[in-house]
Amino acid sequence: MTWARIPKTEIHLHLEGAAPPAFIRTIAAEQGARLDGVFDPAGHYQWRDFSDFLDCYQRATAVLTSPDHFRRLVEAVLRQSAEQGVVYTEIFIAPHVADGHDPGAWIDRLSAMEAGADSVPEVETRFIAIAIRNLGPSSALEAARLAAEHGSPRLTGFGMAGEERYLSVADFAPAFAVAREAG
Repeated sequence: MTWARIPKTEIHLHLEGAAPPAFIRTIAAEQGARLDGVFDPAGHYQWRDFSDFLDCYQRATAVLTSPDHFRRLVEAVLRQSAEQGVVYTEIFIAPHVADGHDPGAWIDRLSAMEAGADSVPEVETRFIAIAIRNLGPSSALEAARLAAEHGSPRLTGFGMAGEERYLSVADFAPAFAVAREAG
């Protein structure tokens, strides 16, 4: 039996971070966007350290500008996961970065991501809303409120990502309190 045929769970998957390089290049090409320095000559993402990774991540994912991009991204990530034998996954998603913190944009994006997950039924999918640590506690609180107010049955948790050297975990306690209160 090959490794791909063994059923697996994936419980720590950042949606944009899991974007296949070819997918990002396709979306960039559709928009006429240049991503100089994001890919190495073989077409893989390139970075030197964690700070450089975050810069690469932000530049690559800046081309994801519509709910349909996120639907397609969820589909691409889940199809790749299914090919690797994943049967259950928890995907980290960031509500507060949806089009400048517009709650309507978050609802549209979440609906699109739900549709993307629906299109790959062989992978049971849950979403974990996240706060981006380096955007600060007020942004984290907004992310928690958006997730709490405009969630979905697949939205089952709240976490934190981003630059780990920024602020203390205690600074984000109010955001986690909002998420806890929402269940």
